[in-house]
Amino acid sequence: YITKHKQAIANFLTSNQHSDCEERAAIIEYDGKAPREWAEQFADILIKKRPPGVSELDWSWFLAMCGRIIDEAPERAA
Repeated sequence: YITKHKQAIANFLTSNQHSDCEERAAIIEYDGKAPREWAEQFADILIKKRPPGVSELDWSWFLAMCGRIIDEAPERAA
């Protein structure tokens, strides 16, 4: 796998996208008090491009709902 995809792996490791994702995940985790796994997954979604066929409005709604779920989860657990 690594040999087959070495260029894609190298591009990923040298891109700012990975560091952007890590920074966003840390903010979501600490400021939002979200579990790290959730924070990493949400950060990954936030830096992705909108999928083809999904309107800007629908994509914005989806991101807002993801954020709302993460924001409300600690309150429900308490």
